[in-house]
Amino acid sequence: MRNYTFEMGISGHRLTPYVKRIMWLNVSIWFLMWITGSLWVHEWFSFQPYKILIRPWGAVTYMFVHGGFWHVFVNMLLLFFLGPPLERKWGSQAFLQYFLACGLGGAVLSYAFVANSIIGASAGIYGVMLAFALIWPNLPIYLWGIFPLKAKWLVTLMFVMTFSSAVGQTGDGVAHFAHLGGFVSGFIFLPGNRSFVYRMTKLWKDLKNSSAKRSHKNSNLKLVREKESELNSKKESAISVKVDMILDKIAKDGMSSLTEREKKLLSQAAKKRQSN
Repeated sequence: MRNYTFEMGISGHRLTPYVKRIMWLNVSIWFLMWITGSLWVHEWFSFQPYKILIRPWGAVTYMFVHGGFWHVFVNMLLLFFLGPPLERKWGSQAFLQYFLACGLGGAVLSYAFVANSIIGASAGIYGVMLAFALIWPNLPIYLWGIFPLKAKWLVTLMFVMTFSSAVGQTGDGVAHFAHLGGFVSGFIFLPGNRSFVYRMTKLWKDLKNSSAKRSHKNSNLKLVREKESELNSKKESAISVKVDMILDKIAKDGMSSLTEREKKLLSQAAKKRQSN
C-alpha cells in the first residue's frame, strides 16, 4: 500500500484529472457568482425540493454552486488533499461516479427531511472523507499543518457532529442532512470490497450458491436413495427366487437334502418375513 502524508499547506501536491476539473468548475462558478451576482445562479442551479419537477438538474448542479468564500475554500481544500489518493486508487471514472453518487445522496436525504434549497459540494466531500478514512484509517491528517489527527477519528467526529446537528435541527442554515446523505451514500457506494452494495451482493450470491449446493446435495441424496432402493429390490427378488428353489427342493427330496447354506438362507428369509 502506498504511503501518503497530508498537511494543509504542503507544496508539490499533484492533482489528479477529475479532482482538478471539479475544483476548477467550483471555483470558476464561485467567481462568476462573485462578479455577476449570485441570485440568478442560485435560483437556477441550486437544489430546490419544491421545484424538483421543473428544475430536476438542481440535484446535480447544486454540488458546484457555493455561497461565501469560506464555503468553497474549505470544500476545495479538503478535496485537494483527500481526493487525489482516492482517484489514483480507484481510477478517474470510479472516483467521479462515487463523488456524484454522494452528492445525489445528499440531495435525496435533504429532500426527504427539509424543504430548504441547498448548495455546495459538501455531500460529495463528506463522502470523500469517509472513503479516505475507511481505506487509510490510521493515517494522520495535519489540520493547518499543526494538529495531527488520525483520519478515522476526524471522520468519526465529523459524523457525530453532523448527525446530532441534523437530528437536532439546529437552524444554523447549514445543510446537515445533505452532509449526512453524503456519508450514507459514501458507505453504500464505496468502490471495492468495503462497500455496502458489494457486501450485500456477495451475501446474496453466497446465499444463492448455498441454496444451489443444498439443492444439488439433496438431488444427489435422492438419487443415491433411489439406487439403494433399486438394489435392495433386486436383492430381495433374487433371494425370493432362491427361497422358491429351496422350497421346491424340500418338496421333492425333503429337509435332509438341504445344505447348511440353504438352511441358513431359508431361516433368514423366514425371520425377515416375520419382522415385516
